[in-house]
Amino acid sequence: MRGIVFVAILKLLRELGDEELEGQVIANLGFVRRRQGRDEDARSLLTAALDKLPPESSAYRQVEEQLRRAS
Repeated sequence: MRGIVFVAILKLLRELGDEELEGQVIANLGFVRRRQGRDEDARSLLTAALDKLPPESSAYRQVEEQLRRAS
C-alpha cells in the first residue's frame, strides 16, 4: 500500500516540478523496497534519488550511505 501512495505523490511532484522533494520521495520508496527485500529495485530508486537531490543535503548523504551499505 505504501508503494502506491509514494508513486501517486511522485507523480504529483513531477507535475509541480519540485525536484528536491521528488528525490526525497524516490529515496523513501527505495527504503521501502529495501525493507521488502527488493534490493535491485531499491538500488535503482536510490540511485535515481541522487540525481534529484542536492549533493549538500542531508537526504543525499543518507541515500549515499544506504547505497554503500548495499554494496
